Amino acid sequence: MDKETLDAWIASATNKLDQCYRTDSGMFVLGKVLYFAPEDPDGSWPGQVIRDVLEERRNPHIEEGFYFQVLNSRGVTSRGLDEGGKQEEELAEKYRGIAESFADDWPRVARLFREISRTYKLDARREEADAERHRRGLPR
Repeated sequence: MDKETLDAWIASATNKLDQCYRTDSGMFVLGKVLYFAPEDPDGSWPGQVIRDVLEERRNPHIEEGFYFQVLNSRGVTSRGLDEGGKQEEELAEKYRGIAESFADDWPRVARLFREISRTYKLDARREEADAERHRRGLPR
């Protein structure tokens, strides 16, 4: 991934989006696209070029698009009625770890991944509460 090429592409896209008054929605889609960028050779994801773009641009629409693409990339899930939120707990831990690994050099990116982790924590609590109601024979 080449930062100069990506920056030029984003600048060109921004210019075109500005011309048709679609900047915010376009930046949201751009954030979704950034999710699909390859990882770094050392396996870190998102790659440094993407982290730099997120950090430097400070665009809430790009960040929101990236956030939702991370959540939506999970796809459809299934579980037993009394399984609880184990799946979500594991994802929360995964994204918390990513946040911690980026906190020193990319604090804005770390904040984004902490928010993703928090979302999965909340989902885990909800799933656990549903499972507990099922275990007790209470209606959902």
